[in-house]
Amino acid sequence: MCSALANPSLWGKKATFLRFPCYWQLSGNCTVPPLEELSVCADIWRQIQTSDWTAFVYKTPGEQRAELGLAGAGGNLKAWLFGREWVVAYDLPLLKWHTVCLTWSGHSRRFQLLVNGTVRLSSLLNDTFPTRLTPGGVMTLGVSHSFVGGVLVFESGTNLIGEITLFRMWAQELSAQQLAEGPCVSGDIVTWTTQDWESVGCPAVTDDRLTCEWSKYKINMKLSVAQTSRHGLIKTEVKAVVLQWLESILPQNVSVDSVFLSTLSQASQKFSSVHEHNTKIKEIKLSSDREEWIRCLVYVTVSPAAVVNVTQAELWTELIAAYNHSAHIILQTDPASINILPVAGFPESHLNSTISDFEDKFFRVYMNLTVNGSVEDPAQMIRHWVLHTLEQHQLTVLHFKLTRNPHSYGCTFQTQAKAPVNATQTGIIIFQLLTKGFSNDSLTIYVPTNQINILLLEPGFCPEDATETVYGLYSWPPIQAQETYDMVCEKGQEAATRFCRLDDRTDAAIWDPPDLSKCEKIITDIEDLENIKVTANNSADVVDMIEDLLSNQTDLSSSQLSTVLEKLSEVTDMGAMTTQLADSVINVVSCLFDSTPFLANATNKVVSITDQVGNRVDFPGDHHNATVPSLALQLLNVDPASFRGLTFGVSSFQTGLPPEIFLSHEFAEQGSINTVASISLPTALDSFFPQNNNNRSRIQFHFYGTGNLFQDPYSDLMLNSYVVSASVTNASVNNLTDPVLITLQHLQSKEDQDIVQCVYWDLKKNGERGGWDDSGCRIEHTSVTHTSCLCLHLTHFGVLLDISKTPINPRDDMILTLISNLCCGVSSVFLSITLLTYIFFGCWVRNDAAFYVAVVAFVALVLVGNTAVLGMVLVQIHRMHGDRTAGRRARTLRDLRVVASLTFLLGLTWVLAFFALGPMQVPLLYLFSFLNGLQGVFIFFFHCVMKDNVRKQWRTHLCCGQFRLTDYSAQSGTLSQDDRVKSGKVQPSGSTNDRKTSGSSETSQKLEAWKLGPRNPL
Repeated sequence: MCSALANPSLWGKKATFLRFPCYWQLSGNCTVPPLEELSVCADIWRQIQTSDWTAFVYKTPGEQRAELGLAGAGGNLKAWLFGREWVVAYDLPLLKWHTVCLTWSGHSRRFQLLVNGTVRLSSLLNDTFPTRLTPGGVMTLGVSHSFVGGVLVFESGTNLIGEITLFRMWAQELSAQQLAEGPCVSGDIVTWTTQDWESVGCPAVTDDRLTCEWSKYKINMKLSVAQTSRHGLIKTEVKAVVLQWLESILPQNVSVDSVFLSTLSQASQKFSSVHEHNTKIKEIKLSSDREEWIRCLVYVTVSPAAVVNVTQAELWTELIAAYNHSAHIILQTDPASINILPVAGFPESHLNSTISDFEDKFFRVYMNLTVNGSVEDPAQMIRHWVLHTLEQHQLTVLHFKLTRNPHSYGCTFQTQAKAPVNATQTGIIIFQLLTKGFSNDSLTIYVPTNQINILLLEPGFCPEDATETVYGLYSWPPIQAQETYDMVCEKGQEAATRFCRLDDRTDAAIWDPPDLSKCEKIITDIEDLENIKVTANNSADVVDMIEDLLSNQTDLSSSQLSTVLEKLSEVTDMGAMTTQLADSVINVVSCLFDSTPFLANATNKVVSITDQVGNRVDFPGDHHNATVPSLALQLLNVDPASFRGLTFGVSSFQTGLPPEIFLSHEFAEQGSINTVASISLPTALDSFFPQNNNNRSRIQFHFYGTGNLFQDPYSDLMLNSYVVSASVTNASVNNLTDPVLITLQHLQSKEDQDIVQCVYWDLKKNGERGGWDDSGCRIEHTSVTHTSCLCLHLTHFGVLLDISKTPINPRDDMILTLISNLCCGVSSVFLSITLLTYIFFGCWVRNDAAFYVAVVAFVALVLVGNTAVLGMVLVQIHRMHGDRTAGRRARTLRDLRVVASLTFLLGLTWVLAFFALGPMQVPLLYLFSFLNGLQGVFIFFFHCVMKDNVRKQWRTHLCCGQFRLTDYSAQSGTLSQDDRVKSGKVQPSGSTNDRKTSGSSETSQKLEAWKLGPRNPL
């Protein structure tokens, strides 16, 4: 960047080219650096028609071709870049001002010419062209030039007869919109000021018609602070004095936006001779105990916008006067250093921020080099050469990276130059040092001049920031890159430190995490969180505090759990969340699973927090997932127009470890037995996506790998699966035309007689505490290991198991076994005594009354009890199928089979003896003997032969050859491992047209299947 050495500026003035020789040349104080992209603009006035004319030309010494330039020939425009000429069929009309711009980018390789905002040329350069502008060249206005014997010679016959004003150059490619929005913005490489230009034969001419109104300005100047006090001002006091000075001298329509100060030196610097006559200043300087020169960078706003050259003149007049802050402190600017330029915008800073530093300069270097000779480790040698060469000139090398190319090496690194420093000169020094190369008897390092690119970086400042941790609240002021800030710990005698780092990836100043290891904690318990107010700025810090406090917690009380969940809820309510913050919240929720026995009391709160995270997180791309121990979150922004269904699942999971998840862009007709949990969404879900919304709809899936969270104290059934959920942001999904398919692996293998139930977690049940409900869900398929459910809504799903057969602990089982064996043994002894008594002594009851009381009444009582049991079983079966209206004949046959099997099992065939009277006595006695004698056969027939799973077990374990089953399972999966995308990576979806082929017939078939119920009922 060209340094500002003089004022006033050339705004409101023009270079008039009406005779020859007359030219303007870029001054020696302004050097064009190597540019990877650029923009150049100039306002041109043509006075008379000439066949050839030149606006500007930039050439490097020794080169006859123009590196960059603009001219006219034969009624056309000509533009040059890298020695190539483009001819544009457009001529600038006479006697009018025209704004002509050239833009180029080495990244996009696009070269453009714009006239009055209209693109007249747009050309893409191929790879044979250079990627940067050659630095250190000569630029002339109004005339072309060449080099003869190393001497600059101006060409005649192609000079401009006209005027030029507002020549500006930027180190970036500006778009047509940016150029149109900033007609008054100064360049950052070449400015329209006297310090950047030298004129011969045609000085600048003031033209009051050249007006441009603007509101944003940057003031750069050197400022002397002379103090007679024995105690010098600290930095914050200096800034306060500068602000008071600016507020007292600037006009009322000028407001200060930000001020940056940096120390130049403690020694005296020569004052401009303009003020040497001021006796008071001289007395203060001579008697001062301390004089400090500082660089002052001020950004101001002029409201309403005013003419640039008028504003510059007014500000200049106010700034050159000395300012008596007190009897002991005087401020004085160096007039030659004052530079006032209109800018496009302001840096991110505020007046109440601490002093920021812009002294040090940073550069990014790219270069390709060759190594000739014999050396054991060329890469190490190159690194050593670069570091040694630059550090000898007080240049620090940062983030050095070296790559091996087929015939050369490529490297990139950052360089820091300590202040005070001239950026342009430093860039040239770096260029000269590296292109000089290195050579000794065994090695030569060569860097071609066209294979090095040096960019001046503007990393800015690490922003003002506050971190709230268990060690206290720390406010970090803005500081420049590669500096460390220290402050006293809130508790303890040591210091907290934080480093502002120049980022290797973005070339920007970013904060490293603060080092608080030497400080003492002031928040030591969960209860202390209640005193922390969650804000948008400290949300991440609060989550970090919670993670730190939970690291050693295994037994949170109910009140502590409530405090943690309340703070997490406040964090999720703060608005949009970064992916880092969202992942941290999910990790804290995972930690809570094993940190408290009261988790089941806060199920709804936990579910609400995880749902809110999914709603609020802002992530790039179409999907984001987070997997932590026992918890997984998958988010997907879907396009409603191409939605063909989704399947999310967990392929493997071990307690205490993150689950392995997959996602498929299709609806699975059947669940897979190779998954821990899966949920498949039908295409009918697209009717619940927000309509007339350009934004994509968000679907989120959750997996909870813990049994401690979803516990219903009012249910007699046990949760026998992990919980999986799906939801659509800002939509309540109910009464789907096609059901959702959920497949869940059993935590405890299902026995034949076990009853399972498909359920969802109802947040409003049990007085808003939540509980399981089966409304809208039914069993589609069940086996020993898995159950598939069909549901007509989206929420959190699970599978319940009847726990009436829940095994007892081994100790009780052993005691009960001993009691049973002992009692059975005692009963057997007394039964034998009774039997022998009746055999040997005839005690048999022969009295009819005694017979009916002792035998018939007892049998009747048993039959009544067993009949009641049969009735209760039939009622339960009827309730299980109460919501089905189709398949009545099939259910009737199934129910009759159940009644028949239970009749033999309960011994109800004995009731025939009570009806063996009169003429039916003999037939019924035969039937009684047959049915009761073969009771075991009938039990075997109904409970073994007619059971599909028993027959399959026989074929698996007892049969041979073609009758043998090699593998037995009650269902088959359709979603193989090859169909999945592990760890949340999305499987590409197929044609959108596939979703339209099913039609109304398919929907009717699915609804009919829903009505018919499960395929293998219990």
